[in-house]
Amino acid sequence: MAAFVRETQTVYCTRKNEGLKDVDLDIMTEKRMRYYDSKSPRRRIKLTAPRQADLNNRYAWEYFRRLVHFNFGPNDFHLTVTYSDENLPESMDSAMKDARRLVRNAKKYYKSVGVKFEYILVPSYASNKKGEPIRIHFHLIARGGVNRDMLEDLWRSPAKGGRNGSKGEKLGFTNCDRIQTFKSGMAALCYYLKKQKQEGTSRRWYASLGLKKPFKYTPRDDKYSISELKSIIAENADTPNVSFWEKQYPGWTLQDDRTNAYSCISNEFGTHVRVMLRQLTDKEKLERIRSIPIRSIPIRSIPKKKTKSKDVEVE
Repeated sequence: MAAFVRETQTVYCTRKNEGLKDVDLDIMTEKRMRYYDSKSPRRRIKLTAPRQADLNNRYAWEYFRRLVHFNFGPNDFHLTVTYSDENLPESMDSAMKDARRLVRNAKKYYKSVGVKFEYILVPSYASNKKGEPIRIHFHLIARGGVNRDMLEDLWRSPAKGGRNGSKGEKLGFTNCDRIQTFKSGMAALCYYLKKQKQEGTSRRWYASLGLKKPFKYTPRDDKYSISELKSIIAENADTPNVSFWEKQYPGWTLQDDRTNAYSCISNEFGTHVRVMLRQLTDKEKLERIRSIPIRSIPIRSIPKKKTKSKDVEVE
């Protein structure tokens, strides 16, 4: 079996005029095909601990980016909550109790106004020289349709006097913004959360049940040849060739974050090309149709119908 290029398309947003998908191109060799098609347990590739951690982290944040785009969009919220100096938690476990209480209170508030509560909670912190977490704070991506001030007011300590007592004191600074989708706003938010310092064994994020999961189309093995892939890598080395990708995938273009919309990785495991595409808006489609030059089409002369001559009798 000769080597070939496998194309995989992953869709993670299906809203009108906001469709998003990633196109991955990988060179598949006979050895890799035996590995992926084998019914026996797959052979594990031994990597060093730091390298394996980096690989797992990259895969996790790729899935996180797709999950955010698929489930949240315009008019949804990004809530940041921090601690004041007098309310700093003693440990990460103590901070997670506050975060879970925030989620429970938000769920009750959303239910009271008749809005379904869907969220992704991202803990963020750094570690000191002793390995202890410091500067703990949380990011909450939540469904919109509620009062932002009320959502910010939920970041409090336990209520005094039990459930029916007065509100607890505010734990620190809170800020709730609407998620911006224009000019790669969603991608910028995901990149910002990815940069948040993440150490230790805690989970990278916590999400509500029922979120839509990204899906993949059946891989194609006949769209690109290896020579075509090499020319693609050469043409897109400096800057992504937007017109080329629009021609390959009609109705789609590179995502607005052009610096991250195209990437190419070559190592001992193979060559991997990723292109991040978004669906063209109706306005962009109309502009592209108008830019197509109108060619003069020769008008063929319509042949005249033959009429049978009638004999006229002359007296």
